[in-house]
Amino acid sequence: MAASNRASITRTCRILVTGAGGFIGSHVTELLLQEGHRVRALARYNGRGDIGHLRHIPENLSPSLEVRLGDITDPFLMRDLVADCDIVLHLAALIGIPYSYIAPGSYLATNAGGTLNLLEACREAKTARVVVTSTSEVYGTALYTRSTRSIRYRGSRPTRQAKLPPTSLRRLTIAALICR
Repeated sequence: MAASNRASITRTCRILVTGAGGFIGSHVTELLLQEGHRVRALARYNGRGDIGHLRHIPENLSPSLEVRLGDITDPFLMRDLVADCDIVLHLAALIGIPYSYIAPGSYLATNAGGTLNLLEACREAKTARVVVTSTSEVYGTALYTRSTRSIRYRGSRPTRQAKLPPTSLRRLTIAALICR
């Protein structure tokens, strides 16, 4: 997409990107760095110190990048990460449908609880803007195939069930954050 067609932020900001170690999060991070923003990138902690796809960020963009390893289920870390950030882009989530059948509690704790931790930290810090992303998985399986605005869905997998409650929560909390 050409830069002229892309909506951009008019001033340089400090932006927190959660889920930055993932494929989409790392590309969002790179784009923000290319546009001149300072990015604090959260990648999920692991014992190897692996920062995921952030390892592919060009070296020339590194001075404006602060990579932190951690977990969105840690409310204290969330408070620390949102401090001094103008904008938060929330892309972190536990993914992987097969494992969600084995450990649905992990998905609920991460996707719902982690999102709540982040939103509470943003509210406390009076973060100017919060953008929460998700996948089509939150909608579940269509009960019928004709697509309309009034289509009803059923959460049929643990990943979907874990994501359904925070979807409603996200809309209310984000609206409150943005519209205050």
